[in-house]
Amino acid sequence: MKKSVCFLVIYTLTLFSIYGYAQTFQHRIAQLEKAFLSNPTDHHQYEKLSFLVSEHYLQLTIAERKEIRAFLSAHSLFSNIHIPPPNEAGQLITVSGTVKDAKGSPLKNIKLFIFHTDTKGYYAPTDAASKRMNEPDPRLWGYVITDKEGKYSFKTIHPGTYPIKYEGRFIPQHIHIQIVEKGYEPYNIQMAFEDDPAMKDTYWRDWAIKQKFPVISFIRAGNLIIGNYNIILSKE
Repeated sequence: MKKSVCFLVIYTLTLFSIYGYAQTFQHRIAQLEKAFLSNPTDHHQYEKLSFLVSEHYLQLTIAERKEIRAFLSAHSLFSNIHIPPPNEAGQLITVSGTVKDAKGSPLKNIKLFIFHTDTKGYYAPTDAASKRMNEPDPRLWGYVITDKEGKYSFKTIHPGTYPIKYEGRFIPQHIHIQIVEKGYEPYNIQMAFEDDPAMKDTYWRDWAIKQKFPVISFIRAGNLIIGNYNIILSKE
């Protein structure tokens, strides 16, 4: 009898804990969305929502993570963003550039979706156990929209190498950039890095050339590590 009562108490407390935790995040998401909508020019409020995913990925449900991404995508207003939360491990880098059409004219209000792995080479905390790279549901990501001169910029950490080999080779470190814009062909690239040891391999050099993926170099400017990448969008 005592064991049954004890089990019931533990089970009840567990359910309460799980339900309470879920309710807390649902309430937090609603609070952050409301705070941003009351002042939609405040990029700090905007980033707080994305940080909620990066800092509490496993506590949020898949549906909640999708809701946050959909909200931030719909309200993307900023030409420069900070992707990782302040406590994220890794070397900070800044990537900036200009989005233009095939004639060289800058394109404003073009939305870029950016995502990449953490320093361990994982998109999500579940990757290590699943042995799969969860690109559709990354932990580190963000939306940036070009300004009136077609310029964009984002600050993030230098992503790590996948710990899982592909056909006996480690895949180059990279950042995904995706653009889906009406009137233009979809743009989907993996930005590789000149300082990545993998890019010394002819196999990956040829891969980047064939896929038309950029391989960028970084320069140091004081405490900053800066890379530049300009994007050309083609008409449909």
